[in-house]
Amino acid sequence: FGELGIQWGDADDGAREIVRPGETALAEMIAHFGGSIVTAQGELDRAALRERIFAAPEQRPWLERCTHPRIRERLVQHLAAMTS
Repeated sequence: FGELGIQWGDADDGAREIVRPGETALAEMIAHFGGSIVTAQGELDRAALRERIFAAPEQRPWLERCTHPRIRERLVQHLAAMTS
């Protein structure tokens, strides 16, 4: 798409953005799962979170409720910025 000059939105990029240090989603995840899901630098430790979710799959719906709406919102923001 880029080579053709077509703009696009990437939900994976949005998913990474919403869990950056200082983002509300990350703060809520830390409050819910504890500080063991972040690195010493305060970034999401994806491997640690993955282990928590695989060990307690009943937590996955909570994580999805926390992240999915924010990912959608971020994607909509990116798409809106393209048309402005």
